[in-house]
Amino acid sequence: MIDEQKAIALFRGANPVPDFDSYQAAIPDVAAYLSRIEQRSSEVTDLKTKPGDTRLRRPAKAAWSGLAIAAVLGAIFILFQATDRTDLAAERAPLDIASEYVEAYREFDVDRVESMLAADARVLPWESYSPRDWKSDLRYLEAAGFQFLVGECSEAPWSGAGVKVSCDYEAHGLGSNQIGLEPFSGHAFELVIENGLVRNSYMGFDFSEFSGSMWWPFQDWIRENHPEDFDVLYEEANLSRQTDDAIALWEQRVEDYVAFVNDQP
Repeated sequence: MIDEQKAIALFRGANPVPDFDSYQAAIPDVAAYLSRIEQRSSEVTDLKTKPGDTRLRRPAKAAWSGLAIAAVLGAIFILFQATDRTDLAAERAPLDIASEYVEAYREFDVDRVESMLAADARVLPWESYSPRDWKSDLRYLEAAGFQFLVGECSEAPWSGAGVKVSCDYEAHGLGSNQIGLEPFSGHAFELVIENGLVRNSYMGFDFSEFSGSMWWPFQDWIRENHPEDFDVLYEEANLSRQTDDAIALWEQRVEDYVAFVNDQP
């Protein structure tokens, strides 16, 4: 039979260095739990067993008690482990969190990016000042041949809650690296980190050089060679469409455009 002291010992073994001051309010009354479990298991056994059938009563009572105690200890362990993870995330340096987030974005890792976003995070994609489906945006960027060369992250002035971090980067896009162009610079991810998660994310893409070198030439080529594809690829001239069909076509047409440019004398 597991008494209160054994239950506490098991719990400490699962979490050998707990912060009892911060967790005190969350710890259930183990003794009260054990007492209620003992009483309830006894009542259930009495209802289901004939008065003279002592062979069945003790094993049933022990089984009910053991299972209930295991459930209580499991719940306590999960509570502490979840609290540990939250505290550890909140204690990480904002610059480390920002660097990891931008790296996940660079790798187009949707699951990893999502794991670092707050539940109410505001994510502004590369070509819009209003929120879009960032997951579709990330898939589009990968399909359209974007590559991000991430530089340093540094804290930036910010008067709101959390810490603002800016991460400079250079970028290729629409196959620019495959046609011999240098990466385009002047971009910066702007992130707000709060409680160990990204609350605001803005990709901060500078179109000043990219538009004239890649965006408009690619679009002109589409109009001339694949006019039927324009409405599939674009919502409007300066905004990509990011449906599943559009993303698949972006990948194909970027590949075709690179081949076209490289075949020119």
